[in-house]
Amino acid sequence: MDPSTPSPFIDWNQPNLKDASTRFSKHVELMFSGPLNGKSNAVKCSYLLVWVGEKGRDIFSTFVVPDASENNPTEYPRLFKNHIEPSSNPIFERFKFHKRNQKEFETIEQYITDLKLVAQNCSYSQQDEMVRDQLIFGLKNDRLRERLLAEGGSLTLDRAVLICRTFQETQAQLQTMHDEAKQTIKQEVDVVGRRVTDSRANKDCYFCGGPYSNEHRCPTRGKKMFKMSKSVHNIQHDRLMVVEDCAATSEFFIDSIDSAAESSTIATIRLVEQNTRVNFKIDTGAKVNVLPSQIYSMLNPQPSMLNTSDILTSYCDGKLKVLETCNLKLQRKNNQDPEVHKFYIVITAKQPLLCKNSSVSLGLIKFLNEVTKRPDQTVDRILSEYEDVFQGIGKLEGKCHIYLKENCQPTVQPPKRIPISMQDRFKAELSRLETLGVIEKVSKPTEWVNSIIIVEKPDGSLRLCLDPRNLNKCIKRPHHPIPIFDDVAIKCANSKKFSKLDARHGYWSMELDDESANLTAFNTAFGRFRFRRYPFGLNCAQDDFQRKMEEIFVELIETAGLGLLIDDIVVHGATDEEHDSNLEKTLQVAREKGVRFNREKCIFGKTEIPYFGHILTSEGIKPDPNKILAIRQMPKPKGPEELQSLLGMVNYLGKYIPNLSTLNHPLRTLLKEHRTDGSFQWTSEHDKAFANVKNSICENLKYFNPTSEDVVLKVDASQHGLGATLM
Repeated sequence: MDPSTPSPFIDWNQPNLKDASTRFSKHVELMFSGPLNGKSNAVKCSYLLVWVGEKGRDIFSTFVVPDASENNPTEYPRLFKNHIEPSSNPIFERFKFHKRNQKEFETIEQYITDLKLVAQNCSYSQQDEMVRDQLIFGLKNDRLRERLLAEGGSLTLDRAVLICRTFQETQAQLQTMHDEAKQTIKQEVDVVGRRVTDSRANKDCYFCGGPYSNEHRCPTRGKKMFKMSKSVHNIQHDRLMVVEDCAATSEFFIDSIDSAAESSTIATIRLVEQNTRVNFKIDTGAKVNVLPSQIYSMLNPQPSMLNTSDILTSYCDGKLKVLETCNLKLQRKNNQDPEVHKFYIVITAKQPLLCKNSSVSLGLIKFLNEVTKRPDQTVDRILSEYEDVFQGIGKLEGKCHIYLKENCQPTVQPPKRIPISMQDRFKAELSRLETLGVIEKVSKPTEWVNSIIIVEKPDGSLRLCLDPRNLNKCIKRPHHPIPIFDDVAIKCANSKKFSKLDARHGYWSMELDDESANLTAFNTAFGRFRFRRYPFGLNCAQDDFQRKMEEIFVELIETAGLGLLIDDIVVHGATDEEHDSNLEKTLQVAREKGVRFNREKCIFGKTEIPYFGHILTSEGIKPDPNKILAIRQMPKPKGPEELQSLLGMVNYLGKYIPNLSTLNHPLRTLLKEHRTDGSFQWTSEHDKAFANVKNSICENLKYFNPTSEDVVLKVDASQHGLGATLM
């Protein structure tokens, strides 16, 4: 395929994804019937998965592709279309159609084309008449609307389009004639004016650097500089932004872009989708990229416009009027990968502008003595670069197998009755899990049929869990060793910065082979299903998940001290740089191996983080305040089960409670007596022990590295327990 042929591209972040999907599908059809016509179906499908990008491939990994549709170049686009485009609602589509008016600086051709596209989903019996009417209603030029209305009821859509095009071309020709006449007059005036011009007129303002020879004309005179308390006219040529009050979401600073730039600051960049080259001015002081509206109107195809409330501010020209934003796919050299950059479409701009970040990314400039970034900026950059790692459900390499004990008797459970109030939500959740590829419908007989447990979440949605009580009795566990908290904590000695990563639906990232999937079949009123991914509740899931995660991150566990405990990963470093490097390496491995994280539950770049009931800090470990509060607010146990729960929580934080075995001896004795004779008599002695345990949790413990120096072990015994101290 010719490298200059523009490839299909879809921006997954734009709001009107449905229209983008339609344009993308048409472009793909042209590529398959044109440049790739002679290629095999497998090659065409590979091209498609390249064109949809990283996020598209993540979405594709959630599809259940039938064997008959594997490597089918017509089936793959249909899967994406079904994912993006929900069932069309003609009523809502007609609402959008009647609200569609011509936008500022939108050409007649663009407006008509978009009207026709929107009308396709409206199910109008007289579509041409409806498009004709909305074309007239939505025009922004009253003279043109008057001309169309004068045609009366005999006006057809084709006739209306012809009149609009003729009017637009006439206006463009008149504007060209007017501009040429104006330029001729300006040149004549300049020739005369130069003979009498004062030499001071060509000088820049002494105070702000702008073209103001008279300090009293300088627009920044008397105003405060950004983040400074000095007056503007106390600082020469600081060229900082003038701060003004506004209600916009964000305000960005750009250079004055009205004058022609020096040739050394001009870069010619290729617009990939438009297959054209544009000269951009490089401005390292600008925060955003700028595209003049005149140039945007000439692009073909035109990128989709996105609404914005941001404001652009120049050095001396005040605020610039921003229409909307768009994304352009840029390429500096043919051998470089294209990059997508955001541009602000501005009316008053005369030349496209590239900001510092885009110029650096495209390799146009390089900073030799760049100031070191703040740690939080580096972390933000890393997270932005690896945004795909926090989206969707992961998919680890290989398939898992569930081993059963010999001579196990399969069981078949009947479907549980679902309350009528939950049936619609239950069916919707089944459909969602089926779409994600977590479960699939089963029609063939299976020896095992389990029940399903429904848990209602606080927001009203449902969580479906397999009830594997019978199955768990027959599973032969692999018994992979699971680390404890102390194994992770010891690796954090000398670390100053921490991050915690939480695997998103960790068990669902493991695929089951067909034989194991049949073991997880379950009955519902809507049919039988089976899990294609590891369900929650199986007693072997934790072993397999820990083993797979250790295999994936084994190098970082050994070299960077990565802490891995089930689905929680601790990344740490003795310096900000070491932490950031380890974090980036971890996210890179996750991207390559199909691990996905839950961004809402992750913590990045902190001096202390909560981890399994403890707080990891640069000074040592301490108990989680929430755990301490839970113990101190726990009511007096009313039975052996509540007492067992209390002792379990206390023992987990036992390292923070001096003389724990002595303090909780009455409570342990009470539980032991219950197990012996079934009695449970709570007395004042137990009240005292209960209060002492709750109030004796200390604060911090220092890290201890057993490999750093010699240690001394001191042991002792009391009436009720044993004690030991490492010194």
